[in-house]
Amino acid sequence: MRNYAQHCGLPTGSIIFNENADGKSLKIKISRNALLEKYDSWGKLVKSELEKQEEEFDLIPLLDELVDIVGEINREMDSIIIKGFQRQGFYLFSLIDEAQKKETGTPCILKFLPGNKKSDFKIGWFPIQIISKVTGIKIVE
Repeated sequence: MRNYAQHCGLPTGSIIFNENADGKSLKIKISRNALLEKYDSWGKLVKSELEKQEEEFDLIPLLDELVDIVGEINREMDSIIIKGFQRQGFYLFSLIDEAQKKETGTPCILKFLPGNKKSDFKIGWFPIQIISKVTGIKIVE
C-alpha cells in the first residue's frame, strides 16, 4: 500500500463511520479493482491475496492483523534478546550474591579511566532491575 500510495496516490475508496447503541465503528473501504488496474508492481503473494478480496473491502481488519503480527514479532525479538543477555545477567547476579554474602550494602562497579596519572575512576551501580528481569531472580537491594 505504501508503494501504491507513493506511485499512484491514495487508493480509491470510502470511509464509513457509524455510531449506535453498540458503540462506534469505522470502515475504510478500498476498491480492489482500482488497486489492481492502477498499479502493476504488486508482488505475486500480495497480488494473489488482493485478487481474493471482495470488490470493495475493509482495510481495518488487515491493519489489525498487521498490528498483531508486528506485536508477535516484537515479543519474539524480546525473548531472543533477553536470552542473549541471560548469561551475563547470571554472572552479574553471582557477583552481587558473593558481595552480599561477605558484607552488607550495595555492590558497585568501579571503572578506572586509563591514561591519567592520578587514580581517576567512576562509580556505577549494578542494573538490579534489568538483571532481575533477564534472569528471573528477584534481587533484594
